[in-house]
Amino acid sequence: MRLIASADESWGIGLDGDLLLSTRADMAHLRELTMGHVLLMGGRTFRSLPNGALPGRVNVVLTRTKLYATPGEGCIGRLRIAHSPEEALAILAEHPSKEHFLFGGGEIYRLFLQYCTRADITRYAPRPGDSSRRADTFMPRLDLPDGWALTGKSPMMEEDGLQFCFESWEYNKS
Repeated sequence: MRLIASADESWGIGLDGDLLLSTRADMAHLRELTMGHVLLMGGRTFRSLPNGALPGRVNVVLTRTKLYATPGEGCIGRLRIAHSPEEALAILAEHPSKEHFLFGGGEIYRLFLQYCTRADITRYAPRPGDSSRRADTFMPRLDLPDGWALTGKSPMMEEDGLQFCFESWEYNKS
């Protein structure tokens, strides 16, 4: 499985139920990496998507909310609903030829990080003097000495006053 996220310097990913930071380049990068594959996300992340399930991908939503569907009835077009981690993994197993992306949010990242071997992070640099974007949701830190290694980093880019780069991480289980 491959984790994909946008994070600030403190590994913050969200604020008030929405992405903490986002740029058009980041969204294009996400689309390029995930198109035609499978996304695993939590219910809050799914509800934050402005147009629902992302087109051109299988969207697997792990939620405690029974409102969406009951187990076994979770296929609505490109949207699949799971009510347990085991059910989510079983749905992923139905798509062995597609890459599986861990799409967030924070709780989902913590729950499924153990299955990931790669991570693609859009890393946003701090803006001097800007304290308005303090995250309330965080992903696990990959920069701690637990087997994750930064294997690639794009040059810094800037869009709408935000500086960011694309980072590639790999997990070495040894």
